[in-house]
This record gives sequence, structure tokens and C-alpha cells, in this order.
Amino acid sequence: MTDGGKPSLSEQRQSIRGQLLLQREVVAQQLTPATGVQSRFPRSMTMRLLIDRPELLARLATLLAGARFAGDVSATLDMLRQLARRRSPLPMK
Repeated sequence: MTDGGKPSLSEQRQSIRGQLLLQREVVAQQLTPATGVQSRFPRSMTMRLLIDRPELLARLATLLAGARFAGDVSATLDMLRQLARRRSPLPMK
């Protein structure tokens, strides 16, 4: 403390620095997903279902394209699935 009862500049700096560190911790906690929440890609429940259960995607393609094109669609989906497996997910910090 200085003579006038005010904190010195170094004390003010330390106080502000502590407040900033505390605020950064709060923001980091808010940005970090909860442990029970799935934070993986894709976020859409529909896309997760189709990716996790590719047979449903094949059935959907058969319905939309018709039985005539089902083989071609299935082959394309198999190729896309193989490419997706080779792709590595982005690292999470």
C-alpha cells in the first residue's frame, strides 16, 4: 500500500493478473464439453445413425434409387466408407 491507502501499481497489476487467470479458467471450463456429452463428429443424430449403421444407408439408397441402381449405389457407399475409415479424426485439445 502507498501512503494514500491505495495499492501500489505492482499490487494492482498482481490483482488484475489474478482476476484474468480466474476468468480464463472459467471460460475454459465453459468451452470444455461435459463428460457425458458426445462431442464427436458428426453432430447430427441422423448422420451418426447413418454412419454407425451403414446398412440403413444402403436400404435408404435402394428405396430412393430403386432396385435397378442399388448395386451401383452400394458399391459407391462401400468406397466412401473405406475412404472415411482412412481419414483420421482431428486431434482435440
